[in-house]
Amino acid sequence: MQAPWIALPNNAAVALLALFMACSALQTMCLGYLVLRSRSHHQPWRIAYEIGMLLSLVLSAALCWALAMQASTLALVANGLCLNLVPLTTLNPLVALVGLVAAWHERNVRVAISTLPLYVVAPYAIDLVSTAWSWALVLACLFYVGRTTFLLLEEQRHRSNGLSAFCTIEAIDKLPEGALCYDQAGFIVLLNETMRNCLKDLGIQADLASGHAIYQQLEALSQSAEIPGISYGKNLRICLPSGETRLFVRSTAVFNEQPHTLLLALNITEEERLNLRLADINRQLSKTHDNLINSLETVTKVAENDTLLYLHSRVHDIIGQRLSILHRYLEDGDLSDESFARIYPLLNTILDDLEDDSFANARSDLYSIVHAFAMINVDINVTGTLPPNNAIAAAFVQVIREASTNAVKHAQATEVTVRLATTKAHYDLTVSNNGAPFTGTLRQGSGLPGMARAIMSQGGSLELQTEGTFSIHATIPLQKPGTISNNESERG
Repeated sequence: MQAPWIALPNNAAVALLALFMACSALQTMCLGYLVLRSRSHHQPWRIAYEIGMLLSLVLSAALCWALAMQASTLALVANGLCLNLVPLTTLNPLVALVGLVAAWHERNVRVAISTLPLYVVAPYAIDLVSTAWSWALVLACLFYVGRTTFLLLEEQRHRSNGLSAFCTIEAIDKLPEGALCYDQAGFIVLLNETMRNCLKDLGIQADLASGHAIYQQLEALSQSAEIPGISYGKNLRICLPSGETRLFVRSTAVFNEQPHTLLLALNITEEERLNLRLADINRQLSKTHDNLINSLETVTKVAENDTLLYLHSRVHDIIGQRLSILHRYLEDGDLSDESFARIYPLLNTILDDLEDDSFANARSDLYSIVHAFAMINVDINVTGTLPPNNAIAAAFVQVIREASTNAVKHAQATEVTVRLATTKAHYDLTVSNNGAPFTGTLRQGSGLPGMARAIMSQGGSLELQTEGTFSIHATIPLQKPGTISNNESERG
């Protein structure tokens, strides 16, 4: 066999030796990372390939050492011993074969490509390329440098994106909720920083303590105060000196097929605050509900009183009018059948008039009043027209009915004068009669207050004139105070 190292300077051989040694160190690191992976037990072929690759790199470094020493053969000589390296290079094709199997299992083309340089450092390759083999060794060295560097970078990226056992422990330690786990003997196997701080605030020693003893101390410190909206059950509620409220929840967990006790310290400070606020709001709502019920009862009573008062006034107006007419009829002494036939409908329609309470019938009510009093020869002379507003018209009709009834009943009048007028600002009503002048004291029965109430409900006023001819004057503005007329709204 020719000496293949003649074409390779001594300095280059030394550089190759350094590079292969560096690659061996990097390959050792890659192999360690691979073994430490959680899925390493699923990659036996890949681990075997990486171990063979490490042996191949050591063998290549030994060949470079022989080249650097300008040995007559590719052998290591030390203390009289000579180790021929050429037969050892037959290991490389076997390592490459293992790499191909690993590539097939992982469906990874890069692993298959990485086996190519192994075929260069082999006896048949040395014989085939002769002196050019030294340059093939250089190319293989450069490939190994790139491969090991790439594997380390990829492993770093994998570890930064993945979770390790240390990452999990650190995440548990940073949880805002406290966690304590101990076995059946009370030995603590997990204690995060939050739980440690909670126990420290409560004056409980956690280091080298028994989990059972810690829980017993927590039971002694627990508070049984009831919070509306929260049911704690058998869990422990404890207020910390820092102002936080923690709920200690105990459960059972299985680790390594052994039962353990898991104690969590949940922060319920905000939940209790919200529940207390909610309870306060519910109390206020309940109080408001009771006030509304009382108010509704009061409104109902007021409405009932108003209804009774209105019915009393209406019964007084209608029945009083009919009785006054009947009284005049009896005073006249005309008891003939013809006269009775004329007065009978007046008595027979009392209930119908009481049931009929529509503002739209104000004009027909006025006509009925005029017609009824005409039966007893009392003339009601009406000048002008009722207001177009039905409510105001009904109030005026009530005043006309009551005033006419009082004129016939108390003044023995035979003529009632009704004057209706409309000015720019008011609706006016004046009712007078030709009866006897008023003498004595004016008594407030139910008639005059009823008239005043009807007029005032429409924003008007009622005046009585007792000197000379007795008269009643009612005034109602065209619009109620606080309202806007059509003309003003159009100008606005």
